[in-house]
Amino acid sequence: MATDEINKKYYDMVETFKKNVAESLKNQTNAWNELLQSGQKNFVDLQQYYGKGHQELLNQMKKANTEMLEKLTKNYQDLRESLQNNYNNLMQQSATNLNKNLDQFKTNCEEAMKKVPALSPKTYQDAMSELKAMHGKTSESIQKAFTTLIEHMDKSFRDTIKQLQLPEVKNKTPPRTDVKK
Repeated sequence: MATDEINKKYYDMVETFKKNVAESLKNQTNAWNELLQSGQKNFVDLQQYYGKGHQELLNQMKKANTEMLEKLTKNYQDLRESLQNNYNNLMQQSATNLNKNLDQFKTNCEEAMKKVPALSPKTYQDAMSELKAMHGKTSESIQKAFTTLIEHMDKSFRDTIKQLQLPEVKNKTPPRTDVKK
């Protein structure tokens, strides 16, 4: 096999790998966007569900309001925990996949270099560095979006709790009419 042909196959392998990783990152971003939209929709649905019932609750006893707020808090905590777990799993899976793919890519390149010592390790090392940087930027972008989402949800949740609190009902005792002046 001629050196030019090996070089071409080597560079084709590098380009194919870069395309595959880019596609993987795109899929990761799409998965994150779907997760984000689902989390936002679930949060809005949860918020609307409890918000709609607020006017009715004003006419109910304080106990009913307290139970509702406890359920809302638990549901929000469950939603937030689920979103956090999904985010953690997505990020872990992404890192694991990247590392696995980079290890395999490195092994393939090193095997090619053993067969053709003239091949430069710098080529694949540069590609790996570039892919790690792309992955890092994508992960950082997702992390910022996730942090912003959580901060927004937490603030909205606190605001919702404040809005859903029943005002304290003061026991207004009517003036006594039997007291002589």
